[in-house]
Amino acid sequence: MKNAAFAFVILISALWSVVACGGQETTFALYVRAAETQFQELDLHDKLYNHLLRYPVLDLAVPGEVDSVFSENPEFVGRHFRPERMTNAASMLGSRYLVWISIEEAGIKESEHTIIPYLFKSHHRHCVLGVRMFVVDSHTQETVATQFYESKKKLADAMSSLDFDSNDPGLFKKYSIVKGKFDELEAEISEKIIGELLTFSDKR
Repeated sequence: MKNAAFAFVILISALWSVVACGGQETTFALYVRAAETQFQELDLHDKLYNHLLRYPVLDLAVPGEVDSVFSENPEFVGRHFRPERMTNAASMLGSRYLVWISIEEAGIKESEHTIIPYLFKSHHRHCVLGVRMFVVDSHTQETVATQFYESKKKLADAMSSLDFDSNDPGLFKKYSIVKGKFDELEAEISEKIIGELLTFSDKR
């Protein structure tokens, strides 16, 4: 009985969305959950949305409409993916698919290697961006795609003595350099996501 009631709510939401949109259903609605820790100054949503606009066949819901639905329905916003809630959100938006993305890792990984025993170490660093994507289909109420994307960009190595001071300025990278690396990582992952979404447009 509970499942039937939930299905009825989704049906009513979908019908209302179609009427509100003048009978036009968009293909994709995009929601990106930002990183909570590490490097948080990312703009994956904007980069991805702007890249998606290059492919009219993907037919996107307006970001402001997505923000409105999620802000007015706090149960949709959470740390974990909930397929039934995302299906309901897609129906309310009048979109066939909702693309739910969570930034799970956005930081700098470091490894150390001894160059001269008891004298020097080298520090090898990589900017790492890990993004998990789910796609739900509001028509079938199924999760039709689950992917994890990870990209890395190498930073310049640094040298230190074995008794180095962790606050040594030479071990830190300029913000502009780190931001530039993450910009590249976001662009790479955006292209991978677009490649996946294009496969759905071919199935319509």
